[in-house]
Amino acid sequence: MILLLPIVASLLLASSGKLAAPTIGSERRPVIATQQETDRQNEVREFVAHQPKLAALLERQTHRLEYPVSATITVMATGYSSGPNSVTYTGITPRWGVVAVDPRVIPLGARLMIPDFPGVVFRAEDTGGLIKGHRIDIWFPNVQDALNWGVRTVKIQLLR
Repeated sequence: MILLLPIVASLLLASSGKLAAPTIGSERRPVIATQQETDRQNEVREFVAHQPKLAALLERQTHRLEYPVSATITVMATGYSSGPNSVTYTGITPRWGVVAVDPRVIPLGARLMIPDFPGVVFRAEDTGGLIKGHRIDIWFPNVQDALNWGVRTVKIQLLR
């Protein structure tokens, strides 16, 4: 089952963008999916339904609803990676979807979307000594991915 987790997670994450689009203000975008995409999503859901632990994990990791945007801000985004025994400021093990923030600008626990990663809802779970003001640090599973990301100016959407 552990080997299937990345595959199922990637299928759900890839399909989550098709199931729902982010909202801007009170405007709602329609949900559009082809029959083939819908069939694939249903197959994945059926498989996951028979794996309770996997279902619970994926439910926490993926979001298939529309999200109202509370604010859009421009930040300097860098990437980071950490060792296998590291722990974030909030006490969790870093994983894909974790970002480090300055809690004076973005509260810990806040959900946000980064346009470069459509369909992924990130969560502010960490802080960093150099993360001050309008800066965020995106966790990547390995150092090379973090280096490839580099430093970018991005407009992020804070979700309600």
